[in-house]
Amino acid sequence: MSANEFFQQFDQLSKQASERFLSGIKQSNTHLYRRVIAIIKDLNITSDGRIKTTKANLSKLLRSQQELEKAILTDTYQARTAQFLASFASIKKLADLYLLGLISFDVNKPLYQFIVEDSIRLTQNSLLSSGISQGVSKPIYQLLQQNVTSGGFFDELVESLRIQIQGNESRLGVLERYSKQITADALNQFNANYTQAVTKDLKLDWFLYSGGIRSTTRDYCRRRANKYWHRSEIEKSTSRSWNGKATGTNSNTIFVKRGGYGCRHQYIPVLDNAVPKRYIEAFEKKVAVRK
Repeated sequence: MSANEFFQQFDQLSKQASERFLSGIKQSNTHLYRRVIAIIKDLNITSDGRIKTTKANLSKLLRSQQELEKAILTDTYQARTAQFLASFASIKKLADLYLLGLISFDVNKPLYQFIVEDSIRLTQNSLLSSGISQGVSKPIYQLLQQNVTSGGFFDELVESLRIQIQGNESRLGVLERYSKQITADALNQFNANYTQAVTKDLKLDWFLYSGGIRSTTRDYCRRRANKYWHRSEIEKSTSRSWNGKATGTNSNTIFVKRGGYGCRHQYIPVLDNAVPKRYIEAFEKKVAVRK
């Protein structure tokens, strides 16, 4: 299996896993919107349709926070999450198949298994617990609270909630927007983390930066895509700035963070003899000049 074939299969696997998860989000959006409307229908309003700024109304909102999370974390949503989390094992299996084609290693090494388990744990937290609380239910609650404290019009609040939860032509709903980023980043970062751990153990120093180029591709990725790079060149590339560069990107994290949030490119390790001669010569020339 070539580096490009590995990337293409990984990219297909990760996209399919994300799309399966997201396929039910519209239904989740509708359920969540209906539940929120049921919560606010009991708010006290004035004769001209404004929400009364009262302790009673704020208390009703306070009690609604847990209801918001229950409306998101339905049995169906949790089943889709479990299915998505199972894709980590499939990606590890694919990565092992590719890496074993380069050099023999122990795929059952405790460190490698820990990376899988930790990635699953972090993603599970993002999709089921603290992440949902901070990324989805909190913004909805803040919108409700702001409208009560400011005495906003009830009908305007309903419309704002509809756009925030269900989205419109120009933006995704808050749950869909949040989960789309989490599912895409989780698998891409896991694959990068896993392959990087193995390649460090195996002392592989050459990489193919795999991935396509689109109108939204960052400058960092556009300059590097589908080219071969030595580990030292990749590490030194972090000294530069680029649009979309993720916080905390440095010589140690670049293989995982790559171009930034949502980046679908990957540094795929390759053997030295798979690197075209012109890349090796260009690298050796740079090293000689620096000396």
